[in-house]
Amino acid sequence: MSLKQLLLCVVAAFVMMPESGALHVEQKQGETLGVSEPETDFQKRNIEFSAKSVDAKALKSVNTPFSVRIALANGGSKPLTFVNWGSPFEEKFSNEIVRTEPKTSSYLGPIVNRQPGFFPESALTTVEPGTELAVIVDLNEHLAFHEKGNYKVRVAFPLVMVDTEASRREKLTAENSTVQTMATEINVEVEAARSKKEVQEYFEKHFIPHNCSTLQFNTVHTAFENGYQMVQGAVHRIETQQDPSNFRSWLGDNRDCPIWDRRVLDGFRLMADGIFRHYHETHGVTWVPEGVIFDCTCPAFSNEEYTNAYVYPYRTETKVIYVCRNWWRRPSWKNMGSQAGIMVHEASHFRDLIGTTDHGYGTTHNQNLARSDPCKARENADNWESYSENISCPGHPSC
Repeated sequence: MSLKQLLLCVVAAFVMMPESGALHVEQKQGETLGVSEPETDFQKRNIEFSAKSVDAKALKSVNTPFSVRIALANGGSKPLTFVNWGSPFEEKFSNEIVRTEPKTSSYLGPIVNRQPGFFPESALTTVEPGTELAVIVDLNEHLAFHEKGNYKVRVAFPLVMVDTEASRREKLTAENSTVQTMATEINVEVEAARSKKEVQEYFEKHFIPHNCSTLQFNTVHTAFENGYQMVQGAVHRIETQQDPSNFRSWLGDNRDCPIWDRRVLDGFRLMADGIFRHYHETHGVTWVPEGVIFDCTCPAFSNEEYTNAYVYPYRTETKVIYVCRNWWRRPSWKNMGSQAGIMVHEASHFRDLIGTTDHGYGTTHNQNLARSDPCKARENADNWESYSENISCPGHPSC
């Protein structure tokens, strides 16, 4: 079973509907809490999403599994096909599907950057009428709680439903899909906390980066240096308030998140100083692994055709960018979705820099998000990438 791909990332990359909600979730036994939002195509099809703890009422040890059952039930009369990317139903979590308040927990998994386009067969799962798609996950594998106490753990991710009747299955695309945010919460009593220092030690122990070959490193190094130029360009444009239409196109403008927002400027400066400039200044003839380390083996997703890169966003002491198969096929820079742009995208994920997530990918999605919800666009790594790339490539796609 090769269900290994992302959704809090790629999924909404392809035509994200306005986030008007996770369907109504009925409260049930165990630890399930629900959210009720307006009726959608998902709700009309009697789809029910739930999450609840299994057996245990309290997380007593970080070494003992704390099992949570996550399920998606098809209560309708027709088979429904979903994309696994970025959902709990793929083999490996590839996004921040479980979370609490950032100050009290750390996500232990990766955020994965996948290539938009069509949905391959390996990313699709069909749920027959009257059945459900369910998985048991160990919360201890995905979250580290920094304080003891009672938590509400939010399980949330955008889920893509594809229309298999509208297109040949092997070429299902955004035009044949609907996106809906699945969301619910479970109550967890935490009796075993892990400090932030212990979390960094966990990353150092379990995710040891591998080196790149000389040829690979030269390519990655060039991309990262180009990314540095793009970030510097973004800082300059915002400081001098140049090209407001470009800012609005990718990062939006409203009362809560206005144009030339200081928070955006500070974010680009923090990214420049916290990872790009430090790397640039310490790099000589012989590579000095300061600021960031690259891993060209892509160990967690090495067999995946459509993965560009991933990072562990809460790994902040030794930052590692894992470069994957599809990244090497991307244009070097001065194009949208470039190798350099993906470096900006990945750098923005680190929680001590900007701390972005992946609401979606692609030019259409990013511009729609900037227009409809600027604050959410500024949470999305691909919007930061698009703004940076479009400064270097204002004539896209002709450049």
